[in-house]
Amino acid sequence: METEKKKRKKRVRVRLPEFTMRDKKYNPDNGRPTLYEGEKTDQAVFEFASHYPVIDSQIAEFLGIQVSTLNNWKKMHPSFVESLKKAKDTIDNVIISSLFKRAKGFREKEAKVFCHEGMIISEEFEKVYPPDPTSMIFWLKNRRPDEWREKQDVEANTTSTIKIESEDLKL
Repeated sequence: METEKKKRKKRVRVRLPEFTMRDKKYNPDNGRPTLYEGEKTDQAVFEFASHYPVIDSQIAEFLGIQVSTLNNWKKMHPSFVESLKKAKDTIDNVIISSLFKRAKGFREKEAKVFCHEGMIISEEFEKVYPPDPTSMIFWLKNRRPDEWREKQDVEANTTSTIKIESEDLKL
């Protein structure tokens, strides 16, 4: 019990180093300097997000910031939001192109490598990928939902009157 009291009384004093970031000195009245570097940050986000299908938490991790900070940057910097949109459009276009290619079918040159009697032989051939009905249906459901979606909305406006007389109601 006496050792616990000693531990409580013992205080460690740590001298914090002078905080500087990008030649800006830390000012407690203004808060920490931002990590956002304008066009440099915008370009980094574009390069990262246009090559990988990422979500906001992954972008924040890449930049070394919290998701809340990322959301603040989106509110404060229109160029940052624009670079994110361009990156997402770029990767979406790659996926659209691949989906379209798969839906209509394509041919691709491939090489087959095998060993025959101790010799390595490489043979090129053209592989045919037939049109994929699943890709076609997916494409059509998204491009023409009124015609191709599974659930069709049908409106029917009818007016009808049913007349029930008391003679017909016998228990």
